[in-house]
Formats: sequence, structure tokens, C-alpha cells
Amino acid sequence: MNTWAHQWCVTFNAQKTEYLIISKKKHIPHYPPLILNNVNIKRVTHHKHLGLILNDKLSWTDHIADICKKCHSKLNTILRMRHLLPRLCIEKLYKTFVRSLLDYADVIYDNCSSADSAYIEHVQRHACIISTGAIRVTKNVTLLKEVGLKLLKTRRQVHRLTYLYKIKNHLVPDYLCNFHSLFHHNTENYFLRRHANLIPIRSRTVAYYNSFLLATIRDWNSLSAELISATSLASLKRLLKKNLNLCSKKYIHEGMVMRKRFILDYA
Repeated sequence: MNTWAHQWCVTFNAQKTEYLIISKKKHIPHYPPLILNNVNIKRVTHHKHLGLILNDKLSWTDHIADICKKCHSKLNTILRMRHLLPRLCIEKLYKTFVRSLLDYADVIYDNCSSADSAYIEHVQRHACIISTGAIRVTKNVTLLKEVGLKLLKTRRQVHRLTYLYKIKNHLVPDYLCNFHSLFHHNTENYFLRRHANLIPIRSRTVAYYNSFLLATIRDWNSLSAELISATSLASLKRLLKKNLNLCSKKYIHEGMVMRKRFILDYA
């Protein structure tokens, strides 16, 4: 790397360079230090790349903890203004400034652990409590139904299916369209309505089994024939919302009336 830099007149700052060793082994062997321009490069356990925090265990715990910390900070700002803003405005602030952080690259980190997934759902629950003024012991199902939202895990599933449709129909950059060669339709299935099924890719590890491509192919094969044969991206999104019941619902009550309703519901 240093030789290439001298050849092409490029300068690398060794003080700002880090390296990450990724391994899921319990006992990681000792690796010799990396040296650049006679300076030892610092070894780290996690590193942010294109907005995603990658750690040495290939888990998303560090990334989810980071984005949830940012989301709670923004929600606390909204909380201080809840008496000055109408409920509809609070919900729009949540969707614009908080949920957008959770949506970024969610098709990649959707294979996170159940504990990390619950941590993300807690962010949306906090936003629903701020919006409705409900007590903290209110059931999460009741909160989501009142605000007209669905679980973030369901939202990530829709994003994955939408992105798989884009890959299949070459609506993404060329380097992502290369995945299309992995798609094989199930020609052994004699049911004509399921002729568009994709053959699942075999995996030997749990991490690969739950990765974006393999998990989304399984979800794709579980869709109805109407969804699989969607003629456009807009029609697929519309059918997914209808099939998964993702259409938003309008609320009726506000303020103290809403709070009394939640108290009675919990009781």
C-alpha cells in the first residue's frame, strides 16, 4: 500500500488510519501489528463506514446503540415542545427527524438480534407516548394502533422486499444488479401460481441465513401471487401496504381525553 502511494503520489496519514480484524472465533489468534510509513496503525474494535458502524464480531449492537442514542436525543427535544405543538405536528417531526435515522440502511441491519430489535422498537414507543400523552404502562399494541403506525420490524421487511424487487428489475446501480445472477426461479414447482418463486440459497451459518438476500428471498416466496407479479414498483408498494395492513389511521381524541382513554384501556 505504501509502495502504491509513492508510485501514484498519494499520501496516507498513518495517524488517522485504523484497522479492524473481523472474526467470530472465541479465541482470536495474535496478529502482528500493521506498519505504515514506520508508524504502527491503531487497531480498533469498531469503525463507522458510510454511516454504518461495523464491529469485529459482525453484530449491529454498536450501530443500533449509536442511532438510538441520537433518536432519543431528538425525541427529548420534541418532548420539551409537546405543549406548544399539535399532535399531528409531533408525529410529522418524529417521522422526519427520528424515523429517518432508523430507516437508513435498515435492509442491512435487519438481521440484528432480538434484543437490538426491541431496543429500536422502544424508540418508536417513546415517540408514541410523547404524541398521545399516554401513561408509560400503556400496551405497545394500543399505542401503535392509536397513532396509526406499525412495528419497525414490519417496516424493515417492506423495505427489504421493495429493494429485492428493484434488484430483480434492474432499478438499482449496476454493482447491485450483479446479485441478479443468484436468482433462480423454481421450475420444479408444478403450481403455476407459484412459478415466480425463487430457489432459496443454502447457508451454513446463522449469520448468512439471516442476511439480507437469503431472508428476503424467503419472505418473497411467502407472498401472494398478486404481489409477486406486480408490474411496477408503485403497485408493489401499494399491495404490500394493503396486504400487511400498513395504511395509517386517523386519530380522533386528543389531550386529556386521550389520556383518560388509555387509562381506562389499561385498567
